[in-house]
Amino acid sequence: MAAIETLLEINGVATEDLEKVISPEGYIASDREANFGAFFGRDAAICSIFQIETYKLQELEDLAVLKPVKDSLVTMAVNQGQVVNEWRDEEPGKIVHELRDSSTEKNRQWLNNLEANNWPVEGGRLRGFESADSTPLFVWAGCDYLLLTKDQSFFKWLDPHIRRAIEWMEKYGDVDDDGYIEFEAKNKNTLINQGWKDSSDSIKTATGERPPGPIALVEIQGYKYRALMKAADLYSDKEVCGEDLFDPAYADQLRTRAKELRENFNRDFWMNDKEFFAYALGGNKKQVTDITSNVGHLLITGIIERKKVPRVVNRLMQPDILSGGGIRTLSLNSPNFSDEEPSAYHLGGSVWPHDNGIIALGMEKLGYIQEAEIIRDRVIRSQVLLKRKYNIRNPELFMVDRYGHLRPYNTAQQPQSWAIRSNLYWTAAISR
Repeated sequence: MAAIETLLEINGVATEDLEKVISPEGYIASDREANFGAFFGRDAAICSIFQIETYKLQELEDLAVLKPVKDSLVTMAVNQGQVVNEWRDEEPGKIVHELRDSSTEKNRQWLNNLEANNWPVEGGRLRGFESADSTPLFVWAGCDYLLLTKDQSFFKWLDPHIRRAIEWMEKYGDVDDDGYIEFEAKNKNTLINQGWKDSSDSIKTATGERPPGPIALVEIQGYKYRALMKAADLYSDKEVCGEDLFDPAYADQLRTRAKELRENFNRDFWMNDKEFFAYALGGNKKQVTDITSNVGHLLITGIIERKKVPRVVNRLMQPDILSGGGIRTLSLNSPNFSDEEPSAYHLGGSVWPHDNGIIALGMEKLGYIQEAEIIRDRVIRSQVLLKRKYNIRNPELFMVDRYGHLRPYNTAQQPQSWAIRSNLYWTAAISR
């Protein structure tokens, strides 16, 4: 187990850097002067989920500390999709992926480059919807916040946004009516991969090719299941909804949809020979069979059948995927594995603190405490070593090459908000 001094060091660094990633809009992805010093729906929702879990772990009572969560939810809701606009990948009810303005020199540089490449920049501002997971994550985070705070007035304001987001998941997000959220970029100049591993080479078949679209990523189906179940809990809670918006019939519908999704998912994504879930389904409904960290995100969502849970946990703890620095993004045994920049960004040589944090959080909630601590300790120790040697603080990712050597990823952003929130969750127990 990591020494208390190590945990205190990481907690201190994360606490110091936290104010750099909080803005009036809520959580931004990284420091304002860094490449991702802008609002991203996915990042803000994941940071919010981590903060809520930290709040509950610390048994806090001051709801004011959750202001960044509420601000993030407001920003996502206000910028929710209204129309079908293929240039922006916008659809009614869809949650925004990226909001970038010209308030800093770094953002102005980015906007100029993006505009030149036909990204949806207009009036000196980018408003794009190039993510398939921001919408279920928004519902999940929003319901978590409301169920915790019992803020009835905010629920009344957020209610139509939650309902529209759920409608997007069922209509626009499910392009072929099979129950899964899928994506296929409308504006091919922007992000063609629209999960959290959104680099252009992050999804490959065993032969190194991109599967045909639309693509259904494994973790996004878990997010959808969690969102539906959380929303069902929300609309069953009269204390939050009040008499007028209390809607147990709607809650029952959501649970029915979630149950059907869970049954189909455990059939269609499960790989019997590997005893693990596939990375994705392509448009041809063939499994993308790489062993990836994404599957670990399912543990917290509840979508995995009980009998499959120990198999998933066991597979994640094997040395081809669990390195000395934490869980890799991709198995060392994959023909697509890379430990050289830039392809290593999402293809195995990289370890992402927030990715490991979500996985370990799920393990903890399912009773796999020892496994969660192993992951936590390896990621924390790696970050301490990187800080002491290179002054790297709360990085979005770092490298553990095929030989187990730890080093920085050359262009990793720091500090990154979801790394900060993951580190604060992991070290929350020491401040109790």
